Amino acid sequence: MLKLTDEQRQELRRWAQSRTLPAGDVFRARLILALGTGASYREVAKSLKTSGPTIARWKMRFEQDGMAGLEGRHHGSKPRSATPGAGAGDPASAAETGRRQHPLVLPKTGEPVGSQQVHGAADSGPGATETAPTGTVYGQQ
Repeated sequence: MLKLTDEQRQELRRWAQSRTLPAGDVFRARLILALGTGASYREVAKSLKTSGPTIARWKMRFEQDGMAGLEGRHHGSKPRSATPGAGAGDPASAAETGRRQHPLVLPKTGEPVGSQQVHGAADSGPGATETAPTGTVYGQQ
C-alpha cells in the first residue's frame, strides 16, 4: 500500500475530480489514489484500463517527487525548425535547416509522393489519370 499524507490525498482527489485538468493528470491522480487505498496492481490495471509497467512508472515517480512527479512531462509542441514559407518537401529547405529529408514512397507503386498518379478523378470520368500537385496526397487505395 502506498502511503499518502492527508494533503497529498486531498490534492489527488481534487485532481481526480477535475474537469479542467488534462486527462493524463486525472488518470495519474486516480492511479495513485487507488494505490493509496491498498488496491493491487491487477485491480488498478483493470479499473483504469492500464498496464503494470505504467502503474509502476507513476508509483515510482510519485514516491521520488511527490505531486510534482505526476505532472506531464510533455507540455505542448516544440517550435518548428523549418524556415517560414519553405516547403516541407523542398530539399533546399531541409539542407538549410539541418534536417534530414526522408522521402515518402507509395506502398504499391514505389513512386515518391509528388509524382503520384490519381486514378478515376471525379470530373475526368472513369479510368482518367491526372498528376497530383507536389505534396498533395489524395485518397490511397
